[in-house]
Amino acid sequence: MDDISETLQGPKRTASATERAATALRSGIMEGRLPPGHRLVELNISRELRISRGPIREALRLLQDEGLVEREKNKGARVRTVSRHHLLDQFAVREMLEGLAARLAAQAVEKPGNRGWLLEAAAIWERAESSEDAAAFIEENFRFHEGIMRLSGNAVLAAMMPKVHAPMPLSLLQYIYRMDAPRRARSMADHKAIIEAILEGNAADAEMLMRRHVRRIWRLVDELPNSAFSP
Repeated sequence: MDDISETLQGPKRTASATERAATALRSGIMEGRLPPGHRLVELNISRELRISRGPIREALRLLQDEGLVEREKNKGARVRTVSRHHLLDQFAVREMLEGLAARLAAQAVEKPGNRGWLLEAAAIWERAESSEDAAAFIEENFRFHEGIMRLSGNAVLAAMMPKVHAPMPLSLLQYIYRMDAPRRARSMADHKAIIEAILEGNAADAEMLMRRHVRRIWRLVDELPNSAFSP
């Protein structure tokens, strides 16, 4: 597609029962209402969402593919627990993939719609400097990283985005960004620097800045106390 806004949002259509179930469950997990280890009983979910069990079962499979749900033999599905080791492995992969995405985005900056999306993103981070809303920051942070992946123009890379960003529920993200306000400010400054490098078409700097940004959060995860993680 030529317009990045269409790429990010996709065509408007009515969501299927499976998509609606997956969205509801995903939100519950990411917002902490369904904590790590929580049992996901198909019958209970079906009654709560008023969706038949077939689409619920398929939604759980989708979330398993995304890394948010795990299945145990003879025990059914549950929200995946979050370990330090898994997150450190995840950030190692993110550093490589998102660095590449930033490089490709800089090379594709003149494609229709890309520059406009970046300018909008830059304005969002300018406004975010005066906000203390951690939840809003986390949401915009995900949109930013997702957007850079899609601006790369590489469909395979963009498809990896949900996988490399999960599982990381809101409770843990809030722990990371609320524990140290200066670090959150540093993250916002990183975003603006990455945007500037991409807008300038500077592929090498865009990759270097993105990799450094992801590595900084990677190190922060390694410094978190054990109480921040699932047992």
